[in-house]
Amino acid sequence: MIRRTRPILFVLGPSGSGKSTLGRSLAAAGFLHVELDRPPDDAGADRVAAALRPGLEVLAGSARVGPLVLALESMDGRNTSRGSVVTFSSVATLAPRHVASIERAGIDIVVLYGTGAECIDGCLARERASGRAVPPMHWIEHNARSYAQLSLPHHAPHRVLSYRGGAFVGAEALVRTVASHLARHNPQWRAIGEAVGGDRHDQGVAVRRAHLARRPDSVPRR
Repeated sequence: MIRRTRPILFVLGPSGSGKSTLGRSLAAAGFLHVELDRPPDDAGADRVAAALRPGLEVLAGSARVGPLVLALESMDGRNTSRGSVVTFSSVATLAPRHVASIERAGIDIVVLYGTGAECIDGCLARERASGRAVPPMHWIEHNARSYAQLSLPHHAPHRVLSYRGGAFVGAEALVRTVASHLARHNPQWRAIGEAVGGDRHDQGVAVRRAHLARRPDSVPRR
């Protein structure tokens, strides 16, 4: 397996699992954050998608990660960054052959995870905090398949719980937990975990998530 000078992290997980929170927190610590799940009206969405689309298509079609890595390393800010973190869409999944190819290239993978009820609550709380309202079925319609795929055995080494006791753990705890998990096979993450804390914005999001998830219209747990 290749050992990269600066780490590259691929982050997967269902909606509401904290992917963007993790990406923003690492960006605040000097990482290049590439968000693949940007809203259509985001001015930079088309540019990012165009830069990475050929590499993503090669990865999906032939399980070769080289073109995607080259595209990432060519992006503005990569040369001065501490590493790169790519947060994927909530519907994105990886088959075992894709996982093997990515890990052979020295790229780290993490799947942010929680129970279905926790992730639905987190998604609904995020949408309410943004002034939007979506029904629980929205999460089920868009995430049920990917959640099942990310629950398969080949992703067991990648899963990190982003909820504790039904509440989102918060940005700082999430970064430290992910870094500790990744440091088991990539020592670079040990120092990153010690240095990185969540920014105030994301800590505020965590507090709002925890508060809003307790509202009566959140998804009941059995």
